[in-house]
Amino acid sequence: EIIPVTLANNGNVDLNDLDLFYTSNIFNLEEKINIKALQKKDIDLNLKLDPIINPGQYTLTIRVFDSGKLKGSKNFKINIGENPDLKEVEGIKSSFLETRVEIIRENEGNVEVTKTVKYPVGFVQNYFTKTSPKGELQSDEEGSYYEWNFNIPPGDIYRIEIETSYRFLFFLIVGVLVLIGALYYIRRRNLKVPFII
Repeated sequence: EIIPVTLANNGNVDLNDLDLFYTSNIFNLEEKINIKALQKKDIDLNLKLDPIINPGQYTLTIRVFDSGKLKGSKNFKINIGENPDLKEVEGIKSSFLETRVEIIRENEGNVEVTKTVKYPVGFVQNYFTKTSPKGELQSDEEGSYYEWNFNIPPGDIYRIEIETSYRFLFFLIVGVLVLIGALYYIRRRNLKVPFII
């Protein structure tokens, strides 16, 4: 945020190396300036405020010192507005018959944010998916999906983890096929055909 400040030197002597102090309960800055005799100087105070500062009205005091001696002081009111800044990050990790999805919502603003996240799942995929925190399974004309509704206070993070794994099904099918093969082998081996001459 840029705050325009105008300083005036009403004297007929140049003022050099003045100490300019900006003070408030949300920031403190200082700088050195020079003002020529009988001139005004416009300064743009460029504030890099923490985005999670609560919205509201704050007092800014500007004081000017020359060699440690106070030359002038003035109070201003500055308004900090609402900043609903939500950072959204999604990551996917895949391995053998398994997918992990991480959805992160981080409130970098100064007001609470209400958010809804939807993650689509197929009919079969639903049976092999688990979520943390538990998502509510919904369906509409577009298909099935998990849904989370949550509020994120300023400076907080909401994390959703979704894991879909078909490994159990794969190993179950492999186990059943091995068992069937073993039973078939044992049955064939024990089956004796009498040979009559």
